[in-house]
Amino acid sequence: MLELKKISKRAGDFALQDISFHVSKGEYFVLLGVSGAGKTMLLEIIAGLRNPDSGSIVINGRELTHVKANKRGVGLVFQDNAIFPHLSVEKNIAYSFHGKGYSNNEVRSRVLKWAETMNITDLLSRKPSGLSGGEIRRVALARTLAMEPTVLLLDEPLSSLDVLIQYDMIRLLKKLHEAGQTIIHVTHDFNEAYSLADTLTIINSGKIEQTGPPAEVFRNPASRFVSALTGIRNFFTCLESKRVENLYCIRIKDGIHLYSSEPCSPVASVIIREDEIAFLPKDGSVDNNVFDGEITDIIPSPEFFSVVVNAGINFFARVTNEEMKNLNLHTGDSVRIKIPLGSVIPV
Repeated sequence: MLELKKISKRAGDFALQDISFHVSKGEYFVLLGVSGAGKTMLLEIIAGLRNPDSGSIVINGRELTHVKANKRGVGLVFQDNAIFPHLSVEKNIAYSFHGKGYSNNEVRSRVLKWAETMNITDLLSRKPSGLSGGEIRRVALARTLAMEPTVLLLDEPLSSLDVLIQYDMIRLLKKLHEAGQTIIHVTHDFNEAYSLADTLTIINSGKIEQTGPPAEVFRNPASRFVSALTGIRNFFTCLESKRVENLYCIRIKDGIHLYSSEPCSPVASVIIREDEIAFLPKDGSVDNNVFDGEITDIIPSPEFFSVVVNAGINFFARVTNEEMKNLNLHTGDSVRIKIPLGSVIPV
């Protein structure tokens, strides 16, 4: 449906480099990366607001690389919404039709359709100055969707919104997706990407690092950068690996080894997910992947605690609120942890 082929663009010291991907009709495609990775620049190139230095853009088999923005059938919702403060909500939504030959009745019909879809019908006569951030974001979406774009481009659509409003927006975006809208969504938030994406593409310093279903990217990050971005902090380098009976002994630091059922090449990487590390009684038997250490930090969150255990190298463990009560863990405690063989994953 939409295909980017080796898109490159230089702007000062930054450059997008050979960006290629395919988005199918009706797909929810998320570009995930930190600030300055090139996400917004890429959206602007797709929308026709910037020209690439090289490469091509094809939508439904039509070459659009040098076609004007208003002829592409692509709609872009900017991060700052770009709402006109002097116009009512209704006139903001209708603005997209200005000078395009639509009758007043057709414009009114589309405005009402998308105002109802965005749940802002009661706001049509109001000016943006009296609206909340979430309402303004809905107005911007309605204005873009009223033109019925082939592809909807969203630049950080949930940023700067309160948590409850973010949940409402996620439900709204899921509704648009279920209705068949093709969406390319840019974000820096992995949880946001995970909750919405059919396909997730990680972009870093102008290059694509990894593409795949969110669960697959999370299970098998292709690099240390992807691992950090997806919230995996137990990421180690294999210094040496050798076969020991039916297992592989992987040295990650002098005197510290992990055992895995999978082989690992030297200088390759090893990950361990936080929620798969278990705490054992101190008097328990010593086994493969059992480490004694000290808790150096406990970081709370609404759903769990991250517990940092220094066992000659830092391991990050995730403990539920209920487990925290039962284990009675505190900073400075001496603890014993166990990492299951199947949780030591070479990547």
